Amino acid sequence: MNFVDTNYFLRYLLQDISNQYTIAKRLFTSSIVIFELYWVLTKYYKKSEKEVLNAIKQMVESSNLGLQDSFNLVYSLEKNTQDFITFDSKLHKAFLASK
Repeated sequence: MNFVDTNYFLRYLLQDISNQYTIAKRLFTSSIVIFELYWVLTKYYKKSEKEVLNAIKQMVESSNLGLQDSFNLVYSLEKNTQDFITFDSKLHKAFLASK
């Protein structure tokens, strides 16, 4: 199992760094995944559109990325992932050092 970091999703959605977007695009089979995430959150988990959009906005605008990165790192290690797929080289080095 591999762990895909948030910045892959961001590069794919924002298309703001072209070489990273190209790499991230290969990971996603279809943009339908984004619509499915939205659908699952609103229909299955009964979240309002406003809640879903606010959650995504908070995640992107959060200034406390260290906490999020730390959580993702611990989660991936607990799941015994083989690799931590990220454009954040510092985070990837931390993953490798923790293995």
